[in-house]
Parts: sequence; C-alpha cells; structure tokens
Amino acid sequence: MSTSEAHAHHSHHDDDHDRHFREVDPGSLLKRNRAWVEQRDMTQKPKVLWIGCSDSRVSESIATMSPPGVIFTQRNIANQFMLEDMNAQSVLEYAVTRVEDHGLGVDHVVVVGHTQCGGVKAAMEEAKSPHEESFKRHAHTTNLVKWLGPLVALVEQHPGSTEDEICELNVKAQMKNVKDALNLIDCAKNVRVHGWVYELHSGLLRDLEAKA
Repeated sequence: MSTSEAHAHHSHHDDDHDRHFREVDPGSLLKRNRAWVEQRDMTQKPKVLWIGCSDSRVSESIATMSPPGVIFTQRNIANQFMLEDMNAQSVLEYAVTRVEDHGLGVDHVVVVGHTQCGGVKAAMEEAKSPHEESFKRHAHTTNLVKWLGPLVALVEQHPGSTEDEICELNVKAQMKNVKDALNLIDCAKNVRVHGWVYELHSGLLRDLEAKA
C-alpha cells in the first residue's frame, strides 16, 4: 500500500469513527435495541459479579466478548465498594446468595479499575489542593466530593504515587472491602475475589494477582 493509499485509508477510518459518534442519539439507540432484540437470550446465569467504573469507555460485556446473562454488574464512579453503601451491599448479597435461595450463586467477584480514570484524576487533584479551595471549586458537586472522599484519603496515604499506581491501589482497597463484606454472608465463604485493571490504550484486562 502506498503512502497516499495508507493516508486515505486512515482518513476513511477516522471519518467512520467520527460518524459513529455523531449518529449516537436516543433515537439511534432505540433502533439498535430493536436489532439487538432479535438475537438476545433471556436467561441469566452469571458466575461473575463485575464491580467496575461507570466510564462509558469500559464495557464489561464488550471487553470480554460476553453475551447478556453472563456477567452481573455493579458500576459507579471509580469502581468503589463502600461497606456503608446499601446499593453495593444489596448487589453483592443477591449475587452470592445460592440459586435455591433465590439468588444468583456467583462464584467470583472481580473488582475492575481502569487507566485514565476520571475519578482517580479528580481524587488526586483534590488531595493536592487546600481543602477550603477545593470544596469551593466543587461546591456544585458536593455528592461527588463525598463519594470520592475515601479515594482522596487513599491518595493522601500514598504521596508521590502515579495515577496508574493509585488505580491499582484503589482496586486492592476495594477488594479488601468486598472481602470484608463477604465474611458477613454465610453462603459466601467460597467466593473468590479478583482485581483487574483495564488498559484503555490497549483494550487489555490485566490481572493484578492481588489477594484480598
């Protein structure tokens, strides 16, 4: 392929990519739904609970090529699992409860962080700023400031850490929280907890091989 042909091919790819984003609106999503209905499977028998970030670039089903019904999911900003979060606790309890007891009976919980995480970046910015100035700057998003509080504290406990290092430390901290919660659920003694990081630049999932 000549240089000019390669450039034209690259430009065509960029045009397709840009058009893909331009064409995404509520109407187009409804059309996609109609197409998806024709191939969906109604069964749900997940063996994995995925606790991940709300980032729109990190889709557990797409990243793992998994069809609907395979992965049970809990997503929030910066893939947090807080022991006082009733939503997260309810998801975990339902996920690990045995099928015969009207749960899903999952065997594995995977906490998944990702590189270039906006929540991690915000927590790092918050940690290096005077709290008074920081609060005023983000006063219109008080709930977000509260949500990121534990992550800000984690950053403060590891001064000098890079963004990627904080991402990994955050995953390990949430793994510990999940393990602590599982210890209070009788039927969850054999559930395994894993920690992964999704690399945005490569699309690869990396197992931290961390033990909670």
